[in-house]
Amino acid sequence: MNKTAPIIPMEDFFRKPEKSSFKISPNGNHIAYMKPWKTRMNVYVLDIKTNNETRLTSSEERGIYGFAWLTDERIGYIKDDGGDENMHFYAVNIDGSNERDLTPFENVQARIIDDLEDDPNYIIIGLNKRNPQIHDPYRVNVNDGKMEMIAENPGNISGWMTDHNGKLRVA
Repeated sequence: MNKTAPIIPMEDFFRKPEKSSFKISPNGNHIAYMKPWKTRMNVYVLDIKTNNETRLTSSEERGIYGFAWLTDERIGYIKDDGGDENMHFYAVNIDGSNERDLTPFENVQARIIDDLEDDPNYIIIGLNKRNPQIHDPYRVNVNDGKMEMIAENPGNISGWMTDHNGKLRVA
């Protein structure tokens, strides 16, 4: 018996996904993903036990560039509010509360250096706050936004890397 597989319509290869970028919470109780809301991709969380879905972001003008679990109850995400490529890093609880722009500076770009997986209250972010041409690394509290510069870029470092303990090792 010789059967031919059905032809897949060309449109199916190029349509936008209904959901994408799935990530399981550290404790395995929730799944976060990107899904369209209005005209842009936004972050949602699904409670695996109850099947309840919560939209965490409401971005209409610009999509969310990416997200990561910070703790079992908190997600961080990157967004370009004004289209000027000055990304901001936000954190929000999985019930949608306590949303905070951790990098609330004008004309400053944020880059994630390390999500500090073993230290759920902090991340390391690169900011060009001091000099628009270079990024200095900052240790940032994901709950209250307090930050401290942990090194000053002398001007010739285009990227930072950390070890498993979150210490800057390679520039």
